[in-house]
Amino acid sequence: MVCDVAIVGLGTAGAAAAALCAQRGLSVMGFDRTELDQAGARWVNGVTGWCFDDAGIPRSTGAELRGSGDQSFHLIVGWGPKRVVVKGRDVLDVDMRMLVDRLQSMAWDAGATLHSRCAVHSWDGEVLHTDDGPVVPKWVVDASGIKGAGLVPIPPVDVSDICTAAQEVRQVTDTAAAQRWFHGNGAREGENVCFTGVAGGYSILNVHLHKEEISILTGTMTGQTSGRALLQSFVDEHSWIGPKIFGGARAIPVGMPRRQLAHGKIALLGDAAGQVYAAHGSGIGIQMVAARVLADALAQGRGPASYSRRFLRKYAPSLAISARFARFSRGLSPDQIGKLIDSGLMSEAMCRATMEQRPPHLADLPPLLGGALRLVSGRTAGWDLPTP
Repeated sequence: MVCDVAIVGLGTAGAAAAALCAQRGLSVMGFDRTELDQAGARWVNGVTGWCFDDAGIPRSTGAELRGSGDQSFHLIVGWGPKRVVVKGRDVLDVDMRMLVDRLQSMAWDAGATLHSRCAVHSWDGEVLHTDDGPVVPKWVVDASGIKGAGLVPIPPVDVSDICTAAQEVRQVTDTAAAQRWFHGNGAREGENVCFTGVAGGYSILNVHLHKEEISILTGTMTGQTSGRALLQSFVDEHSWIGPKIFGGARAIPVGMPRRQLAHGKIALLGDAAGQVYAAHGSGIGIQMVAARVLADALAQGRGPASYSRRFLRKYAPSLAISARFARFSRGLSPDQIGKLIDSGLMSEAMCRATMEQRPPHLADLPPLLGGALRLVSGRTAGWDLPTP
């Protein structure tokens, strides 16, 4: 079997690459060790709207879209009451099962061939050896996940840079009780309530009521209570939360992006490339953008090295800044997070920019600078914050 591009892993990043490469006239073969309808994330994830636009992929609509970001987002310190309320943000709550299925369908429609339950075993520099036989591709894309497919040597992600995330959508057995809970936490139905610092620095528990279903997202760092355990504890404490409808859990790399995304004919994409916006532990959006950069480079005949240079030049600085902020936040207690809010540095504008994975607007910089100055002076007054 001969093709232009062989893609290993058909979750969000791999399926997006398959679709975008095929749409540009490249012959594409994709491989996933699972069934195609089990590939990638199987839960609800927040995806920044501009990433859909920059990737050239239509934004989620219909059943795939479970929240548009129009409603307020309540970021609560610890279990309360101090908070920051973000009124509107360009973030879509997306059913990842449907997004992955849509991307795979786009790939099929553009002429790609996708192989399910097919493991990739090795690469000898010319031939990719798979369960379905040898493949001779011009280029190979490793979008197989955090560890990579073992086709080229890549350093393992440091355990201290791994977030354990879990997300479930569950039935609501008592809607009135659910609404009372949201009202008791200062929010209304349709708004997000996100508790931060509840299991150590960087940890969150994010809750959203969607019709008669509740979405619960947790994230913690290695060594803390696991995301899955934090989620289950919350479920056990609230009798109005019913059976699980769907969801899952995964380790997410939240360290620095990899400095090299190309190894000869092989391009790294997705978690294998460290393409995650670490400040909130999501890589879905930026990985679709990376798939676009990769598809453009390959379609122009420039190869993986050009993709690596283009992506790292344009997007790596913001990913690196995000990773440094994530590391800083791991050392924060709820009291220290509250002091960041009091200083004005952790403002609505700053939180919105972080959620949207973009720098603050110019108009927001003066108050943020004032907050930074208050933060520095506060240290001399005994605020005892860790060094960013």
